[in-house]
Amino acid sequence: MKRTLTLYIIFLLGPLYLFSQSFTESTLPIVEINTTGLTIPTDGKIIATMQITFNGAGSVTHTSDLPNIWSGAVEIGLHGASSIGYPQKSYNFTTLLAGLEANISILDMPAEHDWILINNWNEKSFIRNTLAHKLFSEMGHYAVRQKHCEVTLNGEYIGIYLLSEKIKPDKGRVNISKLTETENAGAAVSGGYIIKNDIYDGSNGWASKFSPVGHSSTEHPYFLYEYPKVSKITAQQKNYIKAFIDTVETSLYSSTFNDPVNGYIKYISHSSFIDYFMLNELARNVDGNKKSSYWYKDRWDKGGKLHAGPVWDFDWAWKNIYDCEEYSRTDGSGWSYKIVDCPADVLSFGWFKRLLQDPRFANQIRCRWEDLRTTVLKSEAMFNYIDSIELVLAIPQQRHFEAFPVLGQNNGAPEADAIPTTYHGEVVKLKNWITTRMQWLDANMPGTCGTITAIESSDQSGVTIYPNPGNGTFIIFNSGRKIKYELYNSLGIIVQAGELEAGEHPLEVKSPNGLYFLRTDEQVLKVLIKQ
Repeated sequence: MKRTLTLYIIFLLGPLYLFSQSFTESTLPIVEINTTGLTIPTDGKIIATMQITFNGAGSVTHTSDLPNIWSGAVEIGLHGASSIGYPQKSYNFTTLLAGLEANISILDMPAEHDWILINNWNEKSFIRNTLAHKLFSEMGHYAVRQKHCEVTLNGEYIGIYLLSEKIKPDKGRVNISKLTETENAGAAVSGGYIIKNDIYDGSNGWASKFSPVGHSSTEHPYFLYEYPKVSKITAQQKNYIKAFIDTVETSLYSSTFNDPVNGYIKYISHSSFIDYFMLNELARNVDGNKKSSYWYKDRWDKGGKLHAGPVWDFDWAWKNIYDCEEYSRTDGSGWSYKIVDCPADVLSFGWFKRLLQDPRFANQIRCRWEDLRTTVLKSEAMFNYIDSIELVLAIPQQRHFEAFPVLGQNNGAPEADAIPTTYHGEVVKLKNWITTRMQWLDANMPGTCGTITAIESSDQSGVTIYPNPGNGTFIIFNSGRKIKYELYNSLGIIVQAGELEAGEHPLEVKSPNGLYFLRTDEQVLKVLIKQ
């Protein structure tokens, strides 16, 4: 109710925020949209023109410069649900060539035709989304790439945006097989799929057969079709993905759910669920376990397990908000996954509440947390990134807040503590929040980590390494499909990488003694070199 009331007030007051101003140059990429007077609709899209210009980091780009990144037609519409009520809108667009979808590489991101311009009206640091995606990528998973830019619409400046990839199957995005409407049997119908937990409209998904732990038998979350789209998915494909999720949940809620061979581990990518849990808890993301939660799976002959992610939507994260008791605490405490027990517009799937009842899963979370706290999740590394973004946005943020003078105002997410009146204050507040949250998680992350085997057995994908510990000469045994591997040192630097067919393979590590991490598609193994 609080979010609904807030957005209603925003919708009424929105036009008061935007001020026209002269905009001629930027140190960020410039995106210019021209609709030739047409209004971008809430539902559907219109044809417009777009040009993107950027002279490179450290250079100034002018609106008078010839577009050097992209210039052409786009099909554009409004993006989002709650954010549609914001004065600064978000947009989704498709790049076109001769009226057809055209894959374009934009700002060094892999070529594709579906993109999103995400607003920052609610997100005054401009960092929360990109920080989360950066961390998930560094953990070894696909995360959407995003670039800060400044945008004009029909010649009017409309602020700083994130030009973002859209979550969809593609070799450079969610790397799963694509499904056509003719693939309805055998291995073909088994993938790939992307589903999400979100608002059900009666036809865009299906209800789970199970109620989350602690809920009545009449309460069921909904799974929605993300890919294939609801307009294209066939009856056979609907039946397959529903039956597969039913199988996953039947195993998860059975009395033998934590069996190390035939329990839930048989159906899910353990490492992706661990990292998804960890990142959403680090940010205490209110949306990470309900409306903005995604899962994907590939064909059974390409692995076929259910993966958690990609992560998405962190503008209401990394802060204290009045949404539920878990999120309003100012001492760093609270659990994001407990949104399943909070009043909400969408019932969460609640899987992590069940998974944490498996001591093995909890122990692996603890081991993974302790490992990452020495590399990817070091406070210094995160703060260096935050400082770098603040520096790049030093001038652009001034224009943005002239157009949307919301500094010092409690807009968007209803924050539970004081709102800084400067941009630098917003950045300092974010860093302080992370410090407090990290301290609490260091003391309260579930599980214990005592032995190497705690992570070695983290996924039943058939990959083992021996002898371990060893003197640098190892054997890797892969009992499944061909996989890729990367060997990291304790600083997170890749020291070796390659591919492994099924069978035994020698591994020679000519590196100093110490702890290393062997990452494959499905798991992370600790490797100790001791000579």
